[in-house]
Amino acid sequence: MIDTRWPKPAWDPSGRLQVMVRGDFGTHVREYYDEYGEREWHRFDRQPADRVNLEIHRRFLARLVRAGDRVLEAGAGPGRFTIQLAQLGATIAVADISPHQLQLNREKVAEAGCEAAVESRSLADVTDLSRFPDGSFDLATAYGGPLSYTFENAGQALDELLRVTRPGGVVAFSVMSRWGTLHHWLEDVLAGGLEGPRREGQRLAETGDLVGELARLPDMSLPHECHLFTWEEVEQLVSDRPCELIDASAANFLSIRATQALADVILEEWEALVFWEEVICRSRGVLACGTHILAALRKTAPAAPQGGGS
Repeated sequence: MIDTRWPKPAWDPSGRLQVMVRGDFGTHVREYYDEYGEREWHRFDRQPADRVNLEIHRRFLARLVRAGDRVLEAGAGPGRFTIQLAQLGATIAVADISPHQLQLNREKVAEAGCEAAVESRSLADVTDLSRFPDGSFDLATAYGGPLSYTFENAGQALDELLRVTRPGGVVAFSVMSRWGTLHHWLEDVLAGGLEGPRREGQRLAETGDLVGELARLPDMSLPHECHLFTWEEVEQLVSDRPCELIDASAANFLSIRATQALADVILEEWEALVFWEEVICRSRGVLACGTHILAALRKTAPAAPQGGGS
């Protein structure tokens, strides 16, 4: 069992999930990923650390999926995990908020010879999965960070994922990690300023909301705005919902700032490196210290009604 009793950050003694209130965040995310396009497919293989991240996500998912499972993949993107789910023997309902990503998903999955495993593709927001009936999936996933883009509606998104999952089924998601991101991009955060009028780095540490100048990418017209989670926030998100935490992991704890060292790893050593990464990332002490936090929940059955006396 994972012990989640962590001390709260000094600036947030309550431990409550406090995020920026966004207006029409769905429109922003859709437009961002329509523009981002095929770069999303390559996000997991630009550098060796990205490939480690992908492998940790893949191994985490492989522990949860059984052949014959019916899976809802929310925020499926161009199909990295759609292909894996198909290879694991699942039947997949693909959903994404971006029309461009759905088209890429169709192309990439077909190229991999896995299209027969896809039962449908739907344009859908993870906070509104109303097109899918209650309890209709064995597993629902929101991999790669969809909940991070929902800001104050993260609870609504998780409720939807749980709703469409059958009792005893599993919800698996990953969110961007606040402390791992700050560690990874420390130089950029410092360049944004920890003091003075901007104080971008301190604001990011205090709120987890990656917005404004820090969210700007040089080759994109829209900022990459999202909420970066702490483990305490994940714990809060899960609490008081009809589920139990069954697995958790960081991604990229060892490899987060080791780009050059990873580039020098020979093929024969790669498997050992990923094994170390996987074992350490599942340690309770580092769950929030990678670029992503992964969590798996088992949906609990509703309580039986109390019998009344006559």
